Amino acid sequence: MSDNIPTPNIEFISDLPGVYANYAISLNTEMLSFAFLWMAYNKAYSEYYNSREPSSDGARFKNYFSKLADPYFVDNKQAIYDNFRATLPNNGRDSVINMHHTSRKVELPGIEEFHTSSLAKLIYQIRCNYIHGAKVMNNEDDQKLVKWAYDILLDVARVRGVHY
Repeated sequence: MSDNIPTPNIEFISDLPGVYANYAISLNTEMLSFAFLWMAYNKAYSEYYNSREPSSDGARFKNYFSKLADPYFVDNKQAIYDNFRATLPNNGRDSVINMHHTSRKVELPGIEEFHTSSLAKLIYQIRCNYIHGAKVMNNEDDQKLVKWAYDILLDVARVRGVHY
């Protein structure tokens, strides 16, 4: 077993109080709130499927969220679509890149083909990028994108009468 474990992206424990104090001053709180809300969703869809198919975490979320979000989506489809595009200047966002495989991305389909399943794919890719370190808390574009996903997750929970 090697003692040379690479840690380039891990803050040293002794630096954490200063790091979090600096984040608290400059953070858009939705970045942190997204992580906590995601944990609640993760628990909900894990309990819903309870070891049943589908087997991948992504597939479980996409199926669960598509069912849960449908009433909200029907009433807010155009705003969801427009607000996603607006997370980059000049309504420039049309996809979310898979940051671990940058040649792959989750595309925003045309409005006619935009359904809860495509919304779920976008949100799940944002989650993957954020949770696995490819979205950073002090990047304004990342903040806008994570806030977009957070607002939808929170609104869907509220519409369904769930209190997070």
